[in-house]
Amino acid sequence: MPNSKKKGRGKDAPAGGEFRGQDTEAFEVALKEYEGALELVRKGGFAEARERLLALAAENRNEPVLSDRARTWAGACAKRIAAAAPAPQTAEERYFEAVSRLNDGRPKEAKALLDAAVAAEPGEGSYWYARAAAHAGLRDAEAAAADLRRAISLTPHLRFQAAQDTAFEPVRDEASFIDVIEPSAAGA
Repeated sequence: MPNSKKKGRGKDAPAGGEFRGQDTEAFEVALKEYEGALELVRKGGFAEARERLLALAAENRNEPVLSDRARTWAGACAKRIAAAAPAPQTAEERYFEAVSRLNDGRPKEAKALLDAAVAAEPGEGSYWYARAAAHAGLRDAEAAAADLRRAISLTPHLRFQAAQDTAFEPVRDEASFIDVIEPSAAGA
């Protein structure tokens, strides 16, 4: 069969667009770099592959198909790198990870980490405080107040911090929370 090109996926007829400079030497070099980066992906070298793919995408903006595919693979590598991060093991690691998740607006995940941190080290006021903030993010005023009360009993200055902390906005007007921040003679 004479030199016929098939319609479909591949170098000759890419899905989603045309390679613009496929006959140029620069394109061939870029394509080799792309293939090398994909080989790194296959071997599990996600961090290095991601860097190469991002550079390839940036350097080949005039080749939208190649650039787009490189960005897509770089995103896949980023997900694999994130998934490979070790799970927090100690109470302190769980606490720091939980604070990060609270800052990202994920109080349910933060609370699960803080449950484990509090169970491991129940005498650490900052763990109880952070869990109180997670409860506030979940709009559970009673649980937030109970954990905050425990945090303050362990670390008294946390009362003043909680009074200003925006993490407690969802429960700030609840009676149980107010009683912890501004205790009456009976509630002190």
